[in-house]
Amino acid sequence: MYMDTKSSRKERVYQVVQDLTKKAIAAKNYSNIGMDAYVISIILKIERSNASKELNDLWREGRLIKIQGRPILYLSLEDFVNAYPIKYIPTFIPKGKQLSDYLEAGDEPTKTKHQASSFDMQVGARGSLVEQILSAKAAINYPPYGLPTLLCGNLGIGKMQFAHDMYDYAMETGKFSHNANFVIINCMDYANNAQRLRLRLFGSLEKRTKNLIEQANGGILFFDEVQKLDSKGKELLIDLIHKGTYTKPGESHLRDVNAMILASTTEEADSDNIISVSKYFPVIISLPDIDQRDIKEKIELILSYFSKEAKNIKLPIRFSKDVLFCFVQARYKTNITQLRSEIKLACSRAYLDILKSHSRILTISFQHLSNDLLNRTYNGDSKKKISLILNQFPNENIFFDENGSCSDTQYLYHDENNVQLLEDNEDNIGLSEYTAQRLSLLKVMPKRQQIAIKAMLTPIAVDTIYEIITREMIFTNLSLNSNLFIGLILQVANAIKRTKNNIPAPFTPEVNEHTQPLFTELSNDIVQSMNAIYNIKISQIEKEGICDFLSAIYQVLYQKPIGVLVISHGSCIAKEMVRFINPTEKDKFRIEALDYGYEESLKAFLLKIYDRAHFVNQGSGVLILTDMMPFTSLQSAVYEATGIKTAVMTGLNLPMLIKIVDELRSSDANYTISLDAFENFENTAIENEASNSQFIQRLTDDFLGEILTFINPQKAVDTLLVSLNGILDELHIQSDESILVKFITHTTSMLERVIRKEPLDYQKLKRFTKEHSKLIQLIENHLRYVNETFGIQIPPSELAYITEIFIPLIKEQTL
Repeated sequence: MYMDTKSSRKERVYQVVQDLTKKAIAAKNYSNIGMDAYVISIILKIERSNASKELNDLWREGRLIKIQGRPILYLSLEDFVNAYPIKYIPTFIPKGKQLSDYLEAGDEPTKTKHQASSFDMQVGARGSLVEQILSAKAAINYPPYGLPTLLCGNLGIGKMQFAHDMYDYAMETGKFSHNANFVIINCMDYANNAQRLRLRLFGSLEKRTKNLIEQANGGILFFDEVQKLDSKGKELLIDLIHKGTYTKPGESHLRDVNAMILASTTEEADSDNIISVSKYFPVIISLPDIDQRDIKEKIELILSYFSKEAKNIKLPIRFSKDVLFCFVQARYKTNITQLRSEIKLACSRAYLDILKSHSRILTISFQHLSNDLLNRTYNGDSKKKISLILNQFPNENIFFDENGSCSDTQYLYHDENNVQLLEDNEDNIGLSEYTAQRLSLLKVMPKRQQIAIKAMLTPIAVDTIYEIITREMIFTNLSLNSNLFIGLILQVANAIKRTKNNIPAPFTPEVNEHTQPLFTELSNDIVQSMNAIYNIKISQIEKEGICDFLSAIYQVLYQKPIGVLVISHGSCIAKEMVRFINPTEKDKFRIEALDYGYEESLKAFLLKIYDRAHFVNQGSGVLILTDMMPFTSLQSAVYEATGIKTAVMTGLNLPMLIKIVDELRSSDANYTISLDAFENFENTAIENEASNSQFIQRLTDDFLGEILTFINPQKAVDTLLVSLNGILDELHIQSDESILVKFITHTTSMLERVIRKEPLDYQKLKRFTKEHSKLIQLIENHLRYVNETFGIQIPPSELAYITEIFIPLIKEQTL
């Protein structure tokens, strides 16, 4: 049943878990239910470690529910979401809890016992705004009325909202009385009229109404856009801050300013226009631009405004992860103001479709996004991180009901378990595998998780560990906030937690040839210090875990990767292969291509090989990939000529190179792969089916991922392949790498052009259409799936260019 070799091992593991899940749902039995790695290894006849790896990968992809315990159990998330669409289904259930606890708890996740303040609910409260919120709380609580505070940030960043949150916090905590006011002074209204500002602040003899200071009594007096005031207006504000008193017109005695003075500016605090005022503010809070914030926070902000829009229009809103990707990837010059406008514009355009179709769901697709938004998307390093986060969403579409609730995004808002996700693992795995898993998880760890992990230990414990390791020269460049050091903190914190609770280590000790006496000495010092600080006794095996992690940090920091030489017979074959895998400056390894021309002497070519071997070698040897004799036994020749250790792999083709490069790149986040690791390297990629799969994945991840701006490369390729296979089948043409590359690279770019409403023109389109009408019709029929998936209509000019790909293929068949 589960031994279908056409399915990948991961999918067979998922099928086992899914079958059990469906049976549990049918029986409504949710207590102590789930599939573990050991049982799966028996059912599928695979190694337990492989079963464990696939389960963890499936969970990280957002497809499984992980239930912590002994053993760790897994269930299918998709099946439970479908069975209980309005229930909160977590992807992680901590030890001691059951899935039934959440199914019986109601629609919303269990809330914490304490009432969260306005600040605690703000996006970024545990991330990019931690310091700002801490400063704001301190300023508000300072007696008697709070410290004068200046909010700095660019246009549209949310300074006014932050000021209101400060006021709400003061009301919630009882710092302000229930009748305290939030009084706003728009400084633009007094830009060149300090006298008018004086009258509004202090009052006049003619009017007996309360002045602004009296209205703000016991609350907040907020000067919005303070840089707009002229010099005399600024002097009035400075006097209020500096003296804390004022005199009403017609009076001789001083009155206290019984309010907290708050101000905002779009300029830097030390700019020439504002420094005369800013130096009098004891608290200055700078708010970051939306594009400077963590990707996860940016997603939260976007989703929060979609939630508000659903509430406002009292309609459900639905959009794909691709549409959300566009909003996240775009830059917002005027920050939240511009973001909010783009969301409202997209919703208003989608609303027009509702009027026509009488649907009760507002569905947003690419056609509803403004060209301005699409043109502001950009290619950057954040693309992979965005995709990684969005892939955690269990469904392809994001859905908000008319109340603004969205069950699909619960993991973004309930990440109190994020640290615990890294704390425990499968029982009885090897120490090296355990450490490798820690490193791979740390590679994509968001800032908020770093903060949470550091908070697991007392500040004195963190400082002690940092002081111990940085006294050694090899670790002096290790930053206190680097992911590697955070990983070490996590390793130590978990060891302390397990020691306190008498929980055995989730790994078994191993002999590590990389371990040096220095790492043993450092781990001893760390353990002794933690024992003294926490009054515990950490075990020897936990000490070995800390030692192994120190060794891993050293390898990541210092061990050099192997070099790669690609050698082929013919003209430009090797060079084209290397160009395709797109080496970048981020790659730690070096790779070079050499093509052996038939008119070139072997002796001269060998000299080139020796020269390039020197270049790519960084001290760990060179891997040579080649197609045929006489280069299949170069190890001894290269070693004798250069002294460089080499290994040779034959049967060179593009899938083989892709697989090797993927191994080398993945090792950057883990251990650096040694040359010996390739001695028994299985070149399974040269099998045709695996070859195509690997080739397409490589094309998707590393080529299309770089050139596409806003559509999801994986979704685009999956959709286009359905159309391509249909076209090839109907034309009776055999697929190969050349067709795949031409069709996929052209049509993915075409998708973005059509979505942007910028299709290419085609000269003499009518004539071409008349000559190839049947072929165009065939291709258009198979591209309907693409049109439906992306909500577009491919125009005739673009169809003509696609048709040109197949014309020479048809001619070849007739020869």
